[in-house]
Order: sequence, then structure tokens, then C-alpha cells
Amino acid sequence: MSLSGGDGFAAMADGHVLYTFGFSNLTGTPEANVMSAGILAARWPAPLIALDEGDKFFLSLSNVV
Repeated sequence: MSLSGGDGFAAMADGHVLYTFGFSNLTGTPEANVMSAGILAARWPAPLIALDEGDKFFLSLSNVV
């Protein structure tokens, strides 16, 4: 799984939009495109990481800020 940590916008319940920090799932994105794909792509809630006990898991985290 490949995640980026960076900025984005989140809509609050009252309709206001806030600029904030979050994560986006960039799994399958070519490495050369990670920076451009991750900018302003943060999502809420953050992408789910679901694993079963005993699974092997590799996480790549890119900071795009």
C-alpha cells in the first residue's frame, strides 16, 4: 500500500471548508507521479488499512507537503 501525507480540504457539518492535513491512498500510482497526485489529495477519514492476523504488509509513505 502506498499512502501520501499532505494537505487537503475537509467539509465540516456546517458547510464550512477547512484546509487541513491528512492522508490519501496512492497505491498503484507510478513513483514519478506520486508528488503531483498526492498534492491536495488528502481524504477524510483516512484510507482504511485492513489486515488479517499473519498477513505480510508493506507500507510506503510519501510526504507531499
